[in-house]
Amino acid sequence: MSCLLLLALLFVAAQAQAPPAPPSKPHWGAQFDAAFGLYSPVNNFINFTSHFYYNWDLKATLITYPERCLPTFNISLPCNLTFTPTGCFVTFPLLPTCLLFPGVGSIPPNFLAPFDYVSSTVSLDLFGNARYANYWVAPNATSFQYWTDAASGEDIQFLDGGNVLWTFGPLTDRPQDKGLFSVPSPAVACPTELFHPELEASLPFAGLSKLHKQFNPIH
Repeated sequence: MSCLLLLALLFVAAQAQAPPAPPSKPHWGAQFDAAFGLYSPVNNFINFTSHFYYNWDLKATLITYPERCLPTFNISLPCNLTFTPTGCFVTFPLLPTCLLFPGVGSIPPNFLAPFDYVSSTVSLDLFGNARYANYWVAPNATSFQYWTDAASGEDIQFLDGGNVLWTFGPLTDRPQDKGLFSVPSPAVACPTELFHPELEASLPFAGLSKLHKQFNPIH
């Protein structure tokens, strides 16, 4: 057997044993919104009604909780969380919007940038539909995991720091009204009695924002 033939056979054998390349990471559109269910066993929230609005042209995200706000706060009312370049704001009915966490803003469309592909699996969406999914884990953080549709790249589930699980409905790409993301300027800090600081880790999206900031300090 010639040396060239032997090398060719060894190359083919190596290629056959090589693991398949990981799938491409999906990206969000510049503007979209999606309903999602929020699960937080610590807070006894099961499929808690929520909605996610995204406008990267403004570098802003709005999350609404139309039934009741999270136990992070000392008020049992609906609330909105708005993430802007200034930080994370909270809004309650009949109360002025205030700045909760300075510098905790939105994240860029490459939402999986800090995550690595692990495997293919099956995951359940907001409506309980089983979908073939790609499973992603953030290797430099604790309990940040993502499941995206293997074919479309759509979000299916997101484990947000271990305390909160999101289950997504369809992401609808469409223009988002700038007024949705409006916050006061100059910002007024929230009073400390408004929230429980020890529950900050269970505040949805805030941990993902910090994770992205560590991964890419400038975005």
